[in-house]
Amino acid sequence: MGGDFGRYMREVASEELKEAYGNRALEFYIYGFDQAQYLEASHPLRLTLVLHLSDFYYEDVHLRAEAINMAQDAVSKASKLLEKAPNQESSVIVQQLKDRLSLWTPL
Repeated sequence: MGGDFGRYMREVASEELKEAYGNRALEFYIYGFDQAQYLEASHPLRLTLVLHLSDFYYEDVHLRAEAINMAQDAVSKASKLLEKAPNQESSVIVQQLKDRLSLWTPL
């Protein structure tokens, strides 16, 4: 949530504060991402964090290759687990990641 808050604040902040909010958002996202590695790859919280962090990388800080790689890795790992143990919430998030990837990658 801290990453999302920082990201939203960055969008409405004055020019001199945008970088500070962006850096703070990134710190929170990275911390959350590190902690989420203890969750199963198909866990909804882990997938939601990947969704938000990859959006932040792609849209805000323009680390597009990192965003694409992160989303592709999450989809790949989660999809394998969801084949064995389907989960509606996780499946929806995986589809959102796939939708982002279709927008981000050329045909």
